[in-house]
Amino acid sequence: MNTSTLTPLIPLSAVSVSVSASTQQALIREVAGLLMKADATLDPNLLVEAFERRELVQSTAVIEGVAFPQATLPHLDAPMIAIARSEQGVPFNSLDGTDTFLFVALLTPEEDPKRSLHLLARLTRLFHSQPQLRDELCVA
Repeated sequence: MNTSTLTPLIPLSAVSVSVSASTQQALIREVAGLLMKADATLDPNLLVEAFERRELVQSTAVIEGVAFPQATLPHLDAPMIAIARSEQGVPFNSLDGTDTFLFVALLTPEEDPKRSLHLLARLTRLFHSQPQLRDELCVA
């Protein structure tokens, strides 16, 4: 799968290879902080609330230590992706009951739900079709 169209959505400032969070709520705050480094106009309270609201619907943690937290915000100019890695793992209500180590967070405009679904599908296909990518990122 071609990752080049995803790359512009991942600001370098929104990548962390060593988050310190040990709970789901703390991880969400850290991911929100990464996104706010990339776009200082984001409202931190709205951002955290949007990620938490999505997690209440159903956990975005899938098997094999990866989660795809998602949030939508009104009037967002463009989608953004943050990537965070936890060395110790975070309990994130994963489907297989194990801790989550890699978080690929997707923030999209509320007004464009189709784009959100499209990007999420691309990300999950990428990680499913390239397990070595997941493995390398988990130990980066």
